[in-house]
Amino acid sequence: MVDRTRKQERQKNGGALLGEGAHGKAYNVGRTPRNTDALYKLLLKTPYKSISLQTLEQEKPVELTTAKDIHAFTEFLKETKNLIGKVVKAPQFWQKKSQQREFQDELDVNRMVLKAFGPQADRFLTTQPVQGFRDHAIIGFIGTPSDKKPLLYVIFGHKCNPSYKVELDRFVLDITEALVELESHRLRHNDIKPTNIVRCEDRYKLIDWGATTTDIPKRGGGVPMSSPMRYYVGGLSSYLARTFPYIGVEYEYNDWFNTNHYQDLFNRIDKEFLEILKVTSNRETLFKKYGPSSDLYQLGITVALLQYKEGLDDSKYTRIVERLTSLKEPFRSAKEALAWIRKTL
Repeated sequence: MVDRTRKQERQKNGGALLGEGAHGKAYNVGRTPRNTDALYKLLLKTPYKSISLQTLEQEKPVELTTAKDIHAFTEFLKETKNLIGKVVKAPQFWQKKSQQREFQDELDVNRMVLKAFGPQADRFLTTQPVQGFRDHAIIGFIGTPSDKKPLLYVIFGHKCNPSYKVELDRFVLDITEALVELESHRLRHNDIKPTNIVRCEDRYKLIDWGATTTDIPKRGGGVPMSSPMRYYVGGLSSYLARTFPYIGVEYEYNDWFNTNHYQDLFNRIDKEFLEILKVTSNRETLFKKYGPSSDLYQLGITVALLQYKEGLDDSKYTRIVERLTSLKEPFRSAKEALAWIRKTL
């Protein structure tokens, strides 16, 4: 009854929620068959005195301040297809971050990634500028209501399928190819996991670039998928570095955590980690060796989880998991990994 009431309230207010993450809620942007789950209806329902368009080509926003311009933008959104809008939520008080800062940080990351991928952006990214409104490449906007309602912070992305049938050969190749492109610009995603991968037509794509860094192994991001080496070179003690991913998997993927499938994988990685620290515990030395493989490791754990969930016992996938998550012989680059994977598949 509560869920139905919430759904009815969302539709009454002009938008039905598609999904919700830690930092935002996703809505359809334009008209849909039901015509209830649409972001443009939020703009129709609430009078806005200004809309600030955030564009790819310039840091300074494009301001819409007249009723005519705001109506034209709303009508433009109404006619868009296969577009979603992430409405940025206000961070929790302990995050010590404003909603404006959260929004701006994500815009900055999106600009960086879009510019890095350049002509390849359409192939690899769901984050792409919205074209067609007065020659602007729009990546988001801020709506300022006429009354005392809160500001509306929206970031655009293409609508893809987060619930897809896994074709693991294609899955591994597509994501590794994206990592090769990232690596060529000295970037790391840092948060590769099943919920951050969607399928767009015939291609799997990474989403959620909030943890992306320039050649630095960030401790935040996808804890359950991460290597203990990532946390160790990031500054944690060996005990905490070993415990962090283990607890993360127990919390997020409890059914997998309790299987021999996971326990065998973890024990092998843990053993390798301790053996390596006996040889050298110098963080700078280890970072140079394992930094390039941090995203690949997360991909390996993701493949292992999908193997379990989909019941895919093919030995070639097991070999891929073992190689991607190897601490004894980490890949020196995503390009090297891609060449090996192509031969293995």
